[in-house]
Amino acid sequence: MRITNIHGHADPILRAMENDDYNPGNCDYTATGLIKPPRIRALEAIHKDELEEDLEDGLYRLYGKMMHKLLEQAGDFGNEIKEKRYFMDLEVDGKKYVISAQMDLLALVSGRLTDYKFTSAWGYTKGKKAKPEHIQQLNIQKEILKQNDLEVAELNISALLRDWSKGMARTRAAFPERPIVRQELPIWPSQQTLDFMTERVRMHETAKTELPQCNNEDMWGDQKRCKDYCPVKNFCTQFQEQYQSQI
Repeated sequence: MRITNIHGHADPILRAMENDDYNPGNCDYTATGLIKPPRIRALEAIHKDELEEDLEDGLYRLYGKMMHKLLEQAGDFGNEIKEKRYFMDLEVDGKKYVISAQMDLLALVSGRLTDYKFTSAWGYTKGKKAKPEHIQQLNIQKEILKQNDLEVAELNISALLRDWSKGMARTRAAFPERPIVRQELPIWPSQQTLDFMTERVRMHETAKTELPQCNNEDMWGDQKRCKDYCPVKNFCTQFQEQYQSQI
């Protein structure tokens, strides 16, 4: 993806955005790729050389990378695994696929698998349920670890809230009380996870030849994702047709 700098911000910010060292390894799918809507992933593959994003639109992702780097550099006490990628084989309809995922933190003694999210406080207001994609992501990670002889007893999100404020915590009843929220996630039985992964592979493979429609969940309701967060909206006929019908 080409990063643009429409408003002429300082070059080091642009270079930091361009310096993306993400490496999924030698795999067919990553955990995050599996849970991505098949239409979006397929369009990203088709238009990979045409995709653009302005520096300002990717700033939160840059913040998240910075936070992950700092946490990765924190001291290693020998009883945990940090920022390490694992792989597993998954057979789907007679064909083998390699699935990978990079774990943020696995505590070896307690078996607690933690995923860091540098995100908005409004996603973690009191009483708000865990996002389905987070549950899916962490359970896929758990299964990959199991296939690598590492047991997981607990799944949780450690959400670092970038827009938390004491004033909002005092005046808004539903606002998170603290700037870091720990959210425990349900653990699926292994077979449920394998069935989910298998179905997602089928969906993504089918999307390579027959482009599916995004459903309401994929679009985050009322096209919120489509309008503001979808990297392929300029190439998506579904969005263009629905958007034009609302004008």
